Amino acid sequence: MKRIDHLDLVSRIGRELQSRMPYNDIDNFLKGFDVDCSQETSGVNSKWVYVKDLLANAPDETVLRIADELEIDYGLVSSSGRDLSDSRFWIPGYFRLFLSHLSEFKQKTAALQEALRPYGITAFVAHEDIEPTKEWQLGNREGSTFHGCPSSNSHARLS
Repeated sequence: MKRIDHLDLVSRIGRELQSRMPYNDIDNFLKGFDVDCSQETSGVNSKWVYVKDLLANAPDETVLRIADELEIDYGLVSSSGRDLSDSRFWIPGYFRLFLSHLSEFKQKTAALQEALRPYGITAFVAHEDIEPTKEWQLGNREGSTFHGCPSSNSHARLS
């Protein structure tokens, strides 16, 4: 996510929390997203400024999860003009990678997904990112790269 988009979304989250909650509830709400509410803030007596201070350097993924929880439409758009706000598993601005795997590699693939995130790669792992009963809507999405996690006998399945 571009820095300006991050700050704009943080500002909108601040306005929403300011209208809904007292300070103690804001702290409890943000702690639910692992936000450190003990960090030093500007001291301005404004819930909006308080939230902006706490979230200014929060990871994009955290800010997006908070926006989702508050049902704030962040309407992010990719460089190709495609709306990304419907995506719950792609992190805007990150390289997108679809990881396919055999069930025997489920844990290793989930670990790979987490290991890639600090490098600006958001990976989609089917049984981690969508409910098994949810209809597949992924398809061949523009800007996504497909990668299979092969096994020793995967060549037989590719024939």
